Amino acid sequence: MKNSLASILNIFTGLLLTALLLIDGSVMAAEPPDSQYVGRLSVIKKDVQLLKSGEKTTPVVNDKVFVGQTLLTADASRAEITFRDGAKFVVGPNSEVELDEFLFNPAESKTVNNINVVQGAFQYNSGFAVKSQSFVMRTPLASLGIRGTAFEGVVAKNVPVFLNLSDGKGSLTNKAGELQIKEGEAIAFGNDKALPPDPEQFPAALSVQGLDYIKKEIGEEEFKPTPLSEEQANEDALANRKPILEQQQGGSPPTNSGNKDGASLFMDKIKLYLTDSKKWLKNQSFIINSAYAAAKDSLSMLVQANELNMFDKQVAATPAVSSFISQAKARFPNAETTLKTHSNAQKTITTANRQTSTKSVVTGSAKVSESNKEMAQIVGATVGASNDVATVAIQGALSAPGKTDNAGSASMISAAVAQAAPNEAADAAATAVETMPETEKTAATTLVATATASVAPQAAADVAASVTKVAGEAGSAANIAASVTQVVGESAADIAGAVTKEAGADSAAGIAASVTKVAGAESSAGIAGSVTKEAGAESAAGIAASVTKIAGVDSAAAIAGSVTKEAGAESAAGIAASVTLIAGPSSAAGIAASVTQEAGPDSAAGIAASVTSIAGADSATAIAASVTSVAGASAAGAISGAISATVGQEVAANLNIQGAVANAAGLDVATVAAASAAATREIQAAIQTSSAAAKTADQAGKTADQAGETANNAANVAEQSAATVQVTVQEVLEVVPPPEDTGDIIETLDIVETEEKGSPS
Repeated sequence: MKNSLASILNIFTGLLLTALLLIDGSVMAAEPPDSQYVGRLSVIKKDVQLLKSGEKTTPVVNDKVFVGQTLLTADASRAEITFRDGAKFVVGPNSEVELDEFLFNPAESKTVNNINVVQGAFQYNSGFAVKSQSFVMRTPLASLGIRGTAFEGVVAKNVPVFLNLSDGKGSLTNKAGELQIKEGEAIAFGNDKALPPDPEQFPAALSVQGLDYIKKEIGEEEFKPTPLSEEQANEDALANRKPILEQQQGGSPPTNSGNKDGASLFMDKIKLYLTDSKKWLKNQSFIINSAYAAAKDSLSMLVQANELNMFDKQVAATPAVSSFISQAKARFPNAETTLKTHSNAQKTITTANRQTSTKSVVTGSAKVSESNKEMAQIVGATVGASNDVATVAIQGALSAPGKTDNAGSASMISAAVAQAAPNEAADAAATAVETMPETEKTAATTLVATATASVAPQAAADVAASVTKVAGEAGSAANIAASVTQVVGESAADIAGAVTKEAGADSAAGIAASVTKVAGAESSAGIAGSVTKEAGAESAAGIAASVTKIAGVDSAAAIAGSVTKEAGAESAAGIAASVTLIAGPSSAAGIAASVTQEAGPDSAAGIAASVTSIAGADSATAIAASVTSVAGASAAGAISGAISATVGQEVAANLNIQGAVANAAGLDVATVAAASAAATREIQAAIQTSSAAAKTADQAGKTADQAGETANNAANVAEQSAATVQVTVQEVLEVVPPPEDTGDIIETLDIVETEEKGSPS
């Protein structure tokens, strides 16, 4: 009887449809524009159909799925929708899912996704991360707003609706109100007029039974979607590129303006009747009682719990409920562990899908974008929503050969990431440079480093170091260090040290001189010390001389002291002599005193002799006095004797070196003379030190000359880089907001009118 009635109604409906098509060709609504397609059917197993306006079609893999369509699966069938944002929605056999709304734009960092699960088992894993997410899943009894990444559930006849949130946060809404759900929690409900108890009270054993059923229905084998063709990928990218407002407007059905005559009103009523009739027939013909019976049997504990009113928040616990819970725990003794394992597995799946989706969406955007600025906005929004996709977002954005693989694009993309997530700045800069073809790395290194550091100055040293590390022969460490210092205007010592650590000691003097050239003399001592700390004592003299050559004589003493502090006493004499060679005799006394202050009294005689050998006899008295004033009386004899031996006894007597030392030490001349005579061994050691220091100074002078040229070139590069990226940085700041706490806000849902959708129960 039922089959006969259905056949008659189908015939009647078909005749009505034919008549309406003849009278009014607009009965069948035109397909909405591409911006309103939800995504694609990435997996189809057996009998899967799409329904719209009463008409069923049989799709093939990667067919588009549109707003307004209903996805239907038959017995033993499965399907997976990959939404345009890369999210995956898998449904099992005998499912019916209506696609109500979908909006997505990566540049605006917004997704709106509304679906209605009429029946079936399902599982969802999110894709592309956005700042503004509105996901509403409706069921016949309630709606669930999701701010999260993974959930699953079951809607079946004569079985309570079951929902499990593996990751994220949710908000359940029905006629009775609203209930919050946290990660790892599940709920079930058998009617729309009462809220279920708090999810913390939901028995873990019931969740395990529900999840077991879902796994059986959707299958545990990994779906392997068929890759999109280039044409399909471009279609998706162009659809995603349309602004949200345009997508919303494009999805609205056409409306007639003006007053309608009687015939038009009659036609409207006939169309409404046709749609309702088709929907009624569809619901009746697709319900498979055997499938419902199987669900009721497999979810027996959920059914029993519902019969005990366990899913009604207002019902108090009874002995029967307590007994049931005990039995459920006995049936699934490891339920808590099972749920935790499942939740972790879903998080892993979602993390991987987020990476894959980011690559797909951003790569597609790069191919259809019209400007670097557009891509900067997309990448900035992407990373702002989820820091852990920065690397793949950059690689995707720079993946369109001949279009986006240039230094300007790389610097803008890296800066966009740094603006959105400053803690990712260093890695972003390195990734951008690494992604460049070898032929373009030279141009990219300084521009990427400069642009990135400009928007994330707090990470400037790390940015400079990371770019230096990946630049290789294509990049110059000195240029990178100077360019970053140029735009940051501070942290020069940290930048120089960080770059030296990556570039190595051979580049240390050039780095130190280049950064000093840009930063100025007031930063020179700190720069020299920082670079020496990373390069080591063997490079100390060359670093000190190179920085002094750039900073000038007024900074010589401070530079020499700073380098000695890092290099140690054994290098003190060579450092002092090298800096004196560059700064000249007028600075000799101050240099010697500064180095002695750091090296200590035991090194005083060697320092004094070394500096005197470079500065000359005319400076001997001043050197003697300054070194003695720092080293103290215990070193007076050795200092006096070493300086006298360096300049010669006849000249020494004329310069009254012993008198200068005696005065500085607070001793009489006779005591100093006696001490000098007794310090034969110390004096001899000082003379040997002086001889070695002279050779060190000679080599340091050559190093300083080379470093000076490096510094001049690096300063020019730094100035050009800063000017080049100025516009780039300004454009990034215009389209990428600074980082903010996006929060985990669930949008408030309207109370569901379940009668409108109908219920299979």
